[in-house]
Amino acid sequence: MKDQKLESYIMEELPGRLAPALHDELWRKGYQEREGKDAQNWKPLKDPEGDMAYLASLGQEEVDRRAERNIYKKEDNGDWKVNINNDFDVLTPSWQEENKQAAKEATELVGRVRNGENLSLKEVGHILHEKWLSRNEWAKDDKVLGLPFQELPEVEKEKDLAQYRLALAVSAKLEEEYKMGPAAPVEVKEKKAAVSSGPRP
Repeated sequence: MKDQKLESYIMEELPGRLAPALHDELWRKGYQEREGKDAQNWKPLKDPEGDMAYLASLGQEEVDRRAERNIYKKEDNGDWKVNINNDFDVLTPSWQEENKQAAKEATELVGRVRNGENLSLKEVGHILHEKWLSRNEWAKDDKVLGLPFQELPEVEKEKDLAQYRLALAVSAKLEEEYKMGPAAPVEVKEKKAAVSSGPRP
């Protein structure tokens, strides 16, 4: 008989645990393998109003400290940018959101499988790719990324499937933690991504 408390625990905890891992363990690790550990990848704020409110909440001293560490920078025209080759926790909210949405979607698939649904990797990849396209309208006109999942190059397919595999690995760790009990020491080591390029930013 299925332990409903265990299933609820995993479904509640997985999105929050998975979102940082998608950025740090998949995308960032792959990016650093290609470009170098200290490479900088500056991006404009996706939600300037919301992100600027977040920066203001940090206080000027903390913003300056992060700017010195090449996390944020202010352009000559006054616009701010964020270097996404940094830990998930210091990204602006709008740049965290993509990973949070991807984590929610992968969690839903893990829940379906844990409830006994027999989903093939092809079905999983199709669902995740279509969800990603729905969040990234610009990619629909791309000659490669805009293709249906089954027509994507293998390396692009793996970017979708790697998220699901990581979700399964993290859910397994959460199950282990639950069974060990709250007083037990917890050490979570995510599985190395199957593809060095990681998910799309």
